[in-house]
Amino acid sequence: MSVPKLELSGLLSRCTFSDGQAEIRLAPFEMSQDELPIWSLVFSEPSFDAGAVEPSLDSEVEIEVFDGRAMIRDIFRGAEQLLVGSELKVTRVSYDVTDLRLHVRTLEDSSKYYSAELRAATAKDMQGRGILRELLRRAEIKAAASDHHRERQAAAINVLKRLQAHFGE
Repeated sequence: MSVPKLELSGLLSRCTFSDGQAEIRLAPFEMSQDELPIWSLVFSEPSFDAGAVEPSLDSEVEIEVFDGRAMIRDIFRGAEQLLVGSELKVTRVSYDVTDLRLHVRTLEDSSKYYSAELRAATAKDMQGRGILRELLRRAEIKAAASDHHRERQAAAINVLKRLQAHFGE
């Protein structure tokens, strides 16, 4: 192939078809405050369908733009797809309602995931604290049983109390 006119990278956010055109939108990796953060590639009379782009949606891609065609390289899948149209226009555009809805959905999904992870970690923490209390209780009972056990349990009790202090008990 020849030298590309433009090289882009980002997240392939969506691909839409209407009126003999296909639009592919490339979003930045993170939400941007730029006025025009989205790259829009509009193919007139595309020779491809949604199935050609669909596997790379929501994936990190690199795009090389040529006259009337673009090579999309899916970074993680290692796949390449040549998209061709009678004409290709590349412009920067602002977020639209669909972009913002997709971003909100992504944030909601992340929030649900991290909330579940936090619940699991909190449950493990509470369980660990309960085990620590029980070990300390048993060591103190054993130490109180006799002088012989008191001396042997002193080091264990000391370690358990340091762990309690570390975990804020």
